[in-house]
Amino acid sequence: MVRKAGQLGIRDSQFNLGILCARGMGVPLDLVQSWLWFSLAAQQGDADAAKKRDEVAAKMDAPALLAAAKALAEFKASTPSPAANEAPAPPGGWDAKSARRRRARRPRAPARPLSKGARRSSAGGNLSRVKVPHSGAALKCLESLFEFEDRMSAGLSCV
Repeated sequence: MVRKAGQLGIRDSQFNLGILCARGMGVPLDLVQSWLWFSLAAQQGDADAAKKRDEVAAKMDAPALLAAAKALAEFKASTPSPAANEAPAPPGGWDAKSARRRRARRPRAPARPLSKGARRSSAGGNLSRVKVPHSGAALKCLESLFEFEDRMSAGLSCV
């Protein structure tokens, strides 16, 4: 992804590619490619890229520097397809109001009073009305849910 952005002329991506190639991070260490990417970013006004380019050049021998300069001369930035960056306008244009109007939400009805010993979930439901199969595993699961809610409401850790 970064390489594609660099090939499209994105200055920050070119700088990042220069770093990756100079350090061999995710790509093979390649000072020629590093110098190329830093040079491309520097051509677009990136002063840090110009400094890095010079640092990389100091580590290169003459034939490698010549190869890098040749690669720079041959580099042509790709042009993205205009369709990739253009979205068709919606019917009525971008500023038109949506034909579908949102319905106003009705206020929630107040929760019913709880019967003695019943518990309410954090979502406001009445857990005493939940039908649970009478198995030991299901009851244990429900008990752990109650304990979890109690700990959360008290602000305690659940670990």
